[in-house]
Amino acid sequence: MRRILTVGLASLLVSGCVSQTYRIPQDELMRLAQTPPEQRGQQVRVVQNLSNAEEPPDAPVVTDTTTVVLLPVRVDVEVGGGVGPRPAGPPPGPMPPRGGGVGGGGGGGSSIGGGHGDDAKAQAIAYLAIAATAAIVLAATEGERYDGWVQIHPMMPVHLWGPGGYTVLPLAQIDPQTAAWADLAYIRPTEGPWRELGRAPFDRQGLSYTTLLGVGDVASKGGGVNTGGGGHIMVGGYPTHMIGVLADFDFAWGTNAMQATNFAARFGVELDVLPIDLGPLHGGLFGELGFVHRTEDGYVDADESSLREEGGVLAQVSINTRLALTARLGVGHELGETIRDMCFGLSIY
Repeated sequence: MRRILTVGLASLLVSGCVSQTYRIPQDELMRLAQTPPEQRGQQVRVVQNLSNAEEPPDAPVVTDTTTVVLLPVRVDVEVGGGVGPRPAGPPPGPMPPRGGGVGGGGGGGSSIGGGHGDDAKAQAIAYLAIAATAAIVLAATEGERYDGWVQIHPMMPVHLWGPGGYTVLPLAQIDPQTAAWADLAYIRPTEGPWRELGRAPFDRQGLSYTTLLGVGDVASKGGGVNTGGGGHIMVGGYPTHMIGVLADFDFAWGTNAMQATNFAARFGVELDVLPIDLGPLHGGLFGELGFVHRTEDGYVDADESSLREEGGVLAQVSINTRLALTARLGVGHELGETIRDMCFGLSIY
C-alpha cells in the first residue's frame, strides 16, 4: 500500500500543467461533420488539454474575413515515426488547410507503549498532507482549464490523428468519413478567431481523485472505539455522471484508555451512486467493502486485522465542470465494533 500511494501521489503532483491546445471530443467532431459547413463554428465543444506532450505543428492562421471554401476532400495522411493514434513527435511539416484476498484474525503483537501506533500515525499524516497538496495543485489546474463551448471560424484548422498518421483540415472541410477516421482532433486559439461561450455543467464522468479530512473512530483492543483525526485518499473513475467506482485509502487515529495511540489503516473498494443534481447541489449514497489493520499502543498483542464494510451519504457543491467540494458521513463495522466517519474535502474529475 505504501509504495502504491507514494508513486501515485508523486505522479499527481507533477502532472498539473495546462496546454494551449484544445481537444474536440470524437462525438462532437462527428456531430460537426454532419452540420452545414458554414454553421460549424457557431458552437463547438472543446476540452483544454492538460499536457504539452502532444503539441501539433503550426497551421496557417485564419481571420474573420477568411472565406469559407468547400472543396471535395481528399485526406492526405502524413505518416510519422510512431505507431498508433498519438504522435511520437511533430511531423516534418504542417500540411495546408485543404485536404491535402484478505483474512481476519490477529497480526503481530505490539509491546505495551511500543510506539508503533505513533509511527503509523505520523506516516499517515504525511501521506494526507501530500494528498491534500496534490488536490490543491490539481484544483488550481482544473480551475484554469477550460471545458465548454467556443465560437470559431468555419475555416479554423483542425489537427487530426488517426490510423496511419496525421493531417490538418479546416473544420468546414471535414466530412463524416474523416471524422470517423480521426482518433484525436485538436484546435488552437492562436490559429483563428476564438470566443468562449461558457463552461459545461458539472460532470463526474472520467477519472476521479478525492482528498477528504475529518474525524473517525478506531476500534480498541480495550473495548469500544477511540475517536480522533483521519482522512481519505480516493482514486478511481465514474463510468457515468451518476455512478463511480473508487479505491479508498483511509486512515484514522485516536487516543485509547491507556493514553496511547490507536491507529487504523484501511483499504476498500467503494461504489458511489449520486442521482441528486439540484443546481450546484449534488448528493447520493456510497457503500464500501475492504479490510482494516489496527496498530495500537498500550496493550499487548493489540495489532489486528479484519474485513470491514461501510456505507453512508455523500453531498457535493460543484465549483465548475470538474471540481466539487465533497462531504461524507459514514457508518461501518470492523474488528467487532461499529465505527463512524465524517470528512470534508475536494474532488477532481
